[in-house]
Amino acid sequence: MRCLSLARALATAGWRCLLAGQPGSFASLATPQPFGIELHEVGESPRALAGAAPEGCALAIVDHYRLDARYEAALRPWATRVLVIDDLADRPHSCDLLLDATLGRSAADYAPRLADGARLLLGPAYAPLRPEFAAARPAVLEWRLAEQGAGQGTEAAPRILIALGGLPKPEHLALVIAAVANAAPAAPLAVVAPSAAAEALDDRFPFVEWRHDVADMAGLMATSDLVVGAGGTSAWERCCLGLPSVLLEIADNQRLICRVLDSAGAALFAGRIDAPGTAERLGQAIARLAKRPAERREMARRAALVCDGLGALRVLAALTPEHGRDGAEVTLRPAIEQDGDAVLAWQAEPGARRHARDPRPPTPQEHAAWFARRLAEPRHGPFEIILEGGQPSGFVRLDRLPPNAELRRAAPAPDARPCYLLSILVVERAAGRGVGAAALRLVARLARGCTLYAEVLAGNDRSHALFRAAGYRPVAPGLYRLDIEATAQRV
Repeated sequence: MRCLSLARALATAGWRCLLAGQPGSFASLATPQPFGIELHEVGESPRALAGAAPEGCALAIVDHYRLDARYEAALRPWATRVLVIDDLADRPHSCDLLLDATLGRSAADYAPRLADGARLLLGPAYAPLRPEFAAARPAVLEWRLAEQGAGQGTEAAPRILIALGGLPKPEHLALVIAAVANAAPAAPLAVVAPSAAAEALDDRFPFVEWRHDVADMAGLMATSDLVVGAGGTSAWERCCLGLPSVLLEIADNQRLICRVLDSAGAALFAGRIDAPGTAERLGQAIARLAKRPAERREMARRAALVCDGLGALRVLAALTPEHGRDGAEVTLRPAIEQDGDAVLAWQAEPGARRHARDPRPPTPQEHAAWFARRLAEPRHGPFEIILEGGQPSGFVRLDRLPPNAELRRAAPAPDARPCYLLSILVVERAAGRGVGAAALRLVARLARGCTLYAEVLAGNDRSHALFRAAGYRPVAPGLYRLDIEATAQRV
């Protein structure tokens, strides 16, 4: 699924994408694939891949737990660049980019296993999800994080979803359904499972709403209050929609994800599905969360902070960066807690706040409180650090504008799309080199289907010119607006 999500983002942006796998590995996928993605069951050998695309490829993406640097190096005569997807950090790699979406992953984990010069894309911000999750996120978080969200009060029984992914064993599915039903007998229960499993278990669990061949998993998650799921890629999907989760380890490579999400307060980890005591811990977790809407709401907030669903677009931006006037690469990365001091220092530069509504630089205490609040509110849009040639050179952020915001009333968006106020700061040493314009192009690539507003005070001629050149329309004195289509920019 993560390869298909990346292929979809690439294909929508104009790339020709071929997905190669072992014979039989695509049996569960719809064919032909949307967006022109070509499926080739040719095996994994470099010779077989070259046979499928004899002209070579601009990018080879390797997602395979048993392949390492030797295999990746063998692709070099055929592939211009190699991107590796990993989440184990247990073997050497030879690649240009490495993507590991694991929460808490650091460059030190790959330092002894990666050649110099490879770019690391680490953390759930780069998890490649299907675009429908990011599209559903703003509206879902509005009600899920409201005071009456996450269960609609203390009396309503939460809607529980069981989605273990892949092809769960019937005995595992039965164990989970029984534990959940016993712990929350009044809760509506939906189970995602293959039709054969539903037929085998329907007599035992007639109260279950069976769902198979789900085309809109984002919609199903959006209407659920609590989920029991595995610690695989779907964990990031649930985080994107702020869905409180009880996690089960189905495969060995899921253990770390389960543990770090539990530690972050974004889920509860009940254990390995076939381990003694797991069913009891699962039942206890469900019974606890079913009775505590406020705890589910806080878990939803913490989960939503983990992943915003824009990972595939961030990977695409890393593959096709923008450039400043002197040709230097301009890229973005999500802001983290450790960026607080740098952001404060940038605002204290001479002239940095000359055209701000409050020209006074914040005190360290004021800034620390604001920065912490900003990073802890998942309903905002991206907050990205601008990198010029790999060096932090400013920031660009999108702050949520609620429906009753004054700016939205002054120049209403054309529909009910999410709206954000854009703020940008480029450090003085990078001024005049096209860094700000490149950053605006990049953030627009992350904000598909949204409307962006920008306030520019009189006298700030540089910013007026910047936003006009970026396609923003003046809609009121000192106010600009950009309506971004949901379709991808072709790059």
